[in-house]
Amino acid sequence: IQARTASLGRLLDQLLSQALVIHRGDSARRERVDLRDIALDVFEEGDHAVLNPEFDVILDIGEDPVEVLADAQSLKEALKNLLNNALKYGRSPVRIGASLEGERASIWVEDAGGGPVDGVLAELGSRFNKGARSRQSSSGLGLAIAHSVAHSFDGELRLEKTTSNSFRAALVFAALPEGRA
Repeated sequence: IQARTASLGRLLDQLLSQALVIHRGDSARRERVDLRDIALDVFEEGDHAVLNPEFDVILDIGEDPVEVLADAQSLKEALKNLLNNALKYGRSPVRIGASLEGERASIWVEDAGGGPVDGVLAELGSRFNKGARSRQSSSGLGLAIAHSVAHSFDGELRLEKTTSNSFRAALVFAALPEGRA
């Protein structure tokens, strides 16, 4: 009963989180946000060090601004979900970062695991889809929340295996050119 109650509590937290993110995406004022600040905030909160002390988590944000028009709180919630997924299903080390590639800005989490098989990868991100490697305690909402945030700010959630045989989950948006508000 105790385990089930805890599981239902986590599910309720994530349902409320998703509702908040969807609401904020519809109503929050879009502001200039530097994705490096979001990554730094999530990293400095240190939840990962308490919940998964055996994982090395590395911040990789660079020195140049990575700016988008979005809502900082929603982006932070999405990044926390991506980090939690990496800590549950990935392998150490885990990197949290923000980067600019041409006209695209991304905030991402990358772990040393190879990620799910391609068939499962295509289905991830839909609500309550837990994937084959999921534990019973998972609600399957973490990636759905990240997807909702990306969609709310005209971006996309990318889940991909990297050339270094790592797995990266990224929120990708149109980057703001310097000087644009």
